[in-house]
Amino acid sequence: MADGGHLYLSGDVGFDERRQYTKGARLAALNLPATAGADPFGVPIKGAAPIVSRVEKGTVTFVPEPAELRDGRLRGLYADFLAAAGITRWPVTPDVGEVQAGLVPSRDGSRAWVAASWGAARDVTFEGGVTLHVAADDLGWVHLGAGGEVRGVLAQGKATSNGALLDAPGPALVLSRDERDVRDSARLCVVPLGAGEVKLVTRHAWRAPLMVTGEVHGGQWHELARQAARVEGGVLHLNFDEADLDTLVVVAEPDEVAATAGDVVRAVALPWHNGASEAAK
Repeated sequence: MADGGHLYLSGDVGFDERRQYTKGARLAALNLPATAGADPFGVPIKGAAPIVSRVEKGTVTFVPEPAELRDGRLRGLYADFLAAAGITRWPVTPDVGEVQAGLVPSRDGSRAWVAASWGAARDVTFEGGVTLHVAADDLGWVHLGAGGEVRGVLAQGKATSNGALLDAPGPALVLSRDERDVRDSARLCVVPLGAGEVKLVTRHAWRAPLMVTGEVHGGQWHELARQAARVEGGVLHLNFDEADLDTLVVVAEPDEVAATAGDVVRAVALPWHNGASEAAK
């Protein structure tokens, strides 16, 4: 904390790995008052207020009792600690403990948000007003480009982003393969995880789009089936049955199918070991 960091501690840190109180000096080193050294697993939670101490340029927030074990104050404790540390909380709603969210930034300025909704289906909203319907005990995911464009989305039900985006009866993953918003993309990859009709809003001027179902193995694209995709009223209609589940579906114009499938192969295929690739030849 010499450079101004902030540390949160919960429960007495004076115990060693045998639960013997031999490390009481740790508290003094953090400018914290000594404790009685009672076994934390046998101490009733009384709701003791956090103690804040300064250590060089940083701070230590110490909750004397093991609040994480059986204390209903955790959300407030964590929120107060983050606010005091000057950390802005992620713009994810609803702000409830049953929604767990994660953020993965990329070097190109894009970022991926993921949220799990435990116990109930919920509409989860991320930055930029992107809202996904996430089924109970399931995941929602969205990949946003540096400019906020939706490059990929996984939802169960409806998804919106400054207007309608996706409506999927079961889980469906839609990915843009040309770095455009999925509504503007001319090269899509869809992973159907549930049967039914997926409706994707489109702003692209499609001519005769195809749905080409395939698999990737041996470092190659293997086509299984193809059919026409229907575009009507600015919506791309993609129908999937049980046989399509967990396959990869390329959606592109006929003259773009091969290039799009090749891009999908590069995106999902693991590099072969030299010996394995030589043996395959």
